[in-house]
Amino acid sequence: ESATAAVNAAGAAEVSAIQAASSAASAESSAGTATTKAGEASASAASADTARTAAAASAAAAKTSEANADVSRTAAGDSAAAAAASATAAQTSAARAGASETAAKTSETQAASSAGDAGASATAAAASEKA
Repeated sequence: ESATAAVNAAGAAEVSAIQAASSAASAESSAGTATTKAGEASASAASADTARTAAAASAAAAKTSEANADVSRTAAGDSAAAAAASATAAQTSAARAGASETAAKTSETQAASSAGDAGASATAAAASEKA
């Protein structure tokens, strides 16, 4: 029995040793993380300066954009006027196309009629030849 108890105690001691090693590794990792965080804090301070510079540049860019927007608004007004003129021209073209289509149909009808007349003439000519 005491041998079994000794084996069990040895097993428990081994588990404790493994847990202790794991805790030590975890503590080491935490120390590394703390060092990393300190480095990040230093980088953040530098980033804040960079951000201030970038904000000033953005403000200047915003003013330029505003000026460009005014130019764009003027151009948009011109474009709208040109678009209206194009729409009017397109309507005129559509009306002309409709008139052309009607004329084409009339020509087609006349051509069919002429073909019929030609057929009748050919038949009459053939009849005359036989006579």
